[in-house]
Amino acid sequence: MGANPGRLILVPVNMASSFFIYENMGLLVALLAIGGMTPNLVIWIPLVIFLIWIVQTPWAEGQYLAYLWLLLAVDALSLAFDIPDTWKWMKGDRAGA
Repeated sequence: MGANPGRLILVPVNMASSFFIYENMGLLVALLAIGGMTPNLVIWIPLVIFLIWIVQTPWAEGQYLAYLWLLLAVDALSLAFDIPDTWKWMKGDRAGA
């Protein structure tokens, strides 16, 4: 089994959330970002919704805001691939599983 190229981006971007735990809502972001790397649909869907909200608040600024936008983009893109794959798998198509 080869390395998943998506993991080369997903893992570092989500792990970087630990650098921002002292920012507003930073601990919650880190818990969801890091925790979502296994059952990501269960945790990253709420994370993406939360990120859409928090980037619009005055709580996030500077490097933290830039990081939140990056995290939102990376995790939303991942979900864009994972949701259809999960749906197919749930309907019985196990070819990609």
